Amino acid sequence: MSWCESTNEETKMFLSSLRWGDLSGELVMDVGCGLGNMSTKCILQRFPRVSKIVAIDKDPYCIQRSKDEFKHETFKKAKFHCASITDWAELQRWKGKISKIISAHCISFVKRQERAFRNMFELLKPGGQAALLFILRSESDDVYLEMAKKPKWSEYFKRLNTQIVLKLRESDPTYYSNMLKRIGFLVLFCREQIIEYVFHDDEEFKGIKKIVLQTIHD
Repeated sequence: MSWCESTNEETKMFLSSLRWGDLSGELVMDVGCGLGNMSTKCILQRFPRVSKIVAIDKDPYCIQRSKDEFKHETFKKAKFHCASITDWAELQRWKGKISKIISAHCISFVKRQERAFRNMFELLKPGGQAALLFILRSESDDVYLEMAKKPKWSEYFKRLNTQIVLKLRESDPTYYSNMLKRIGFLVLFCREQIIEYVFHDDEEFKGIKKIVLQTIHD
């Protein structure tokens, strides 16, 4: 199983744990959809009866790729928009209209996390819910931080935000639970789970880490 397949399996398990029924006729937002072939696809498979999925990502390339590749009838309910979860001007058209927000493997790359959560709160209609899945820390963080200090490798780590890495490592479920409560959310469930993935070879590892290091959000 490749890293992408493994990540999709994590997302599917996460979605299966949600006691949301079939979301028939509801408007769902996918925050940080990427190329759409991961979280958005998983959401459609889990909740095929949704009214529509508003899939957002701040990367124009990802959105255009998604629009080009997801023209099949199966994906007609997914509408892709270039928007940042931290930029309210790009989000306000959906204020108070979203029934459910799902974000898988995105929040780790967002610098202004509290602003992102506040915007999610404003997007939800009364009684709406959000489900967030993201990485707190990784054993590879130590390697990144040390390599970023060395002249030989620092050029390749320009987009690595060490502040985010260090902040995430110091955080725990309680930190995020308290933040969400301050904003106004009623936190129903929040926990940390250890997941292990073994890369098949060096090339797979380098390919995935190249993507990760290039993915930095506001």
